[in-house]
Amino acid sequence: MACEDRSCKKGFIVYPGKESYPVARNITVLVLPVKEISKIAKEFWKTQK
Repeated sequence: MACEDRSCKKGFIVYPGKESYPVARNITVLVLPVKEISKIAKEFWKTQK
């Protein structure tokens, strides 16, 4: 797992759902609305050209 490789203390999973919740002692699922994910993706791809 990437957290182990990087010696992370906490991890987050981001998804376009409706509620946040813990999935493990140090991993939390966080909500990010689809509109926001789309904005982030567009900005990311602009930098990749």
